[in-house]
Amino acid sequence: MARISDETRRNNETAIRHVMERLLAGDVPPGGKCDIKTLATQARVARTGFCPKKNRDGSPRLAPTNTWRGSSNAG
Repeated sequence: MARISDETRRNNETAIRHVMERLLAGDVPPGGKCDIKTLATQARVARTGFCPKKNRDGSPRLAPTNTWRGSSNAG
């Protein structure tokens, strides 16, 4: 997938900040929560943008489902 343009990134960040302020002020939509899914939905941005692709040291980041399962297949 291609990277987004600087303008699109700025627009997304502005929308996210606006929605964050609303959610933190208690303006949670019916059926929503104060979570990433609601934040992304209300800001009209993809949730994948909230997940870094690499760790701070530059190494590949495992998907969240790979980090909590551990070695449950043993035995």
